[in-house]
Amino acid sequence: MVKKGQILIITLLVLTILSILSISIIVLNNRDAGQVVANLKYEQAYNVAETELNSLIQIYGDYQTNLSALSIDCLELEPNNWYECTKTRSDLNSDTAYNVETNIRNEKEIQRYELAKDRSLDIYLNGYSSGLDIRWFDNSGLLGAMEMTLVFKTPTGDYKVVKDLFDKYGIFDTKNATSVFSYQSIESDLTRQNSSTRINIGTTKINLIANALNNSVNLTNSDIPYYLKLTLRSNSAQAVLPLSVQSTDPASFPSQVRTFTASSFDNNASNTSTPVANVESVVPLFGQLGGIFDYALISEDEVKNN
Repeated sequence: MVKKGQILIITLLVLTILSILSISIIVLNNRDAGQVVANLKYEQAYNVAETELNSLIQIYGDYQTNLSALSIDCLELEPNNWYECTKTRSDLNSDTAYNVETNIRNEKEIQRYELAKDRSLDIYLNGYSSGLDIRWFDNSGLLGAMEMTLVFKTPTGDYKVVKDLFDKYGIFDTKNATSVFSYQSIESDLTRQNSSTRINIGTTKINLIANALNNSVNLTNSDIPYYLKLTLRSNSAQAVLPLSVQSTDPASFPSQVRTFTASSFDNNASNTSTPVANVESVVPLFGQLGGIFDYALISEDEVKNN
């Protein structure tokens, strides 16, 4: 009788374990199937958002194209500078309708623009002569120096160039040359101090005699700053650092980049957990010169080939 009772208990335990395993397998399969569906939905939503974003960039990615035409079909949040558009698009591989919300905006601040080693970003100044806060650091431990090239116009109509290198790590500047720009610390952390600075365009020194930094004068009120080229220098072959630029006088600082953001989700989804795909792209508003050039020929007259 005792043996029969033991067999019954063992049988019940085995059945209980099998039941638990079966339920677990069913739950896992359902969860995996749900995850596959969610991943597919996200991929479709991402493709729709990316397609819509690319179509807008093809038209408005040109820095010379004004955004005012968007006011016909989009909500104008800031005249000529910021527009919000909403439309419904279908994924090419399905009949699902997706709601796509896009924002196109001209921005004065540059936030975490990915700048690679020996690549440049030109900051359009258009006469701006106040300060710029420039940061190029992340948590990867990469070290970078920032080469700065300022192009300005004199009262006589001539374009001139002055260059400097902010290199607190001593990567390239081993002679401790006198700085051309007036630098000011903007970070309390020492590491970040070496990868960030405030430069004051209006107090930039113009080098009058080659290799004689003591023979220099400050930029005068009559000189017009045109643009500032920022070039990342590093001894790491694959260095890429996020560059941020912010003006100390936003009212007189021109817009620098045009940001495109798109958000897409299933228009017919009945639950709030439907995946939302977000895509973003940033386009400089100022025509960028080739990274291998310090400056280009600048003329207000027609250039003729005699």
